[in-house]
Amino acid sequence: MKIPDTYVLNKFYAYSGEPEYKKFDNTYNAGCPICREGKSWGNKKRLYYYPQSNTFYCFNCSRSWSALKWLCDACNLTPDEIYAEIEDTNFSLDISKKIDFLNC
Repeated sequence: MKIPDTYVLNKFYAYSGEPEYKKFDNTYNAGCPICREGKSWGNKKRLYYYPQSNTFYCFNCSRSWSALKWLCDACNLTPDEIYAEIEDTNFSLDISKKIDFLNC
């Protein structure tokens, strides 16, 4: 089961500070909640989310994750808990709908 982009983006916004959307290459970047970026937390944004490949990469800790693995690490949830939450909240696969980032 593919994790809906709306769910991934909700968690990304909840756990990564203040992400920025880069329209020219359709990516998002923010602070990495895994390595906390050392002393530069809040100043540097080295974590990138690539929606087209559904992957994350942090240029500070030099790690890459699938969306599921990143969600497990960042949110401290098991895959079963993530899938249950997706089903319970009825996240849609249609990312054209408005995303409520504050309602995680």
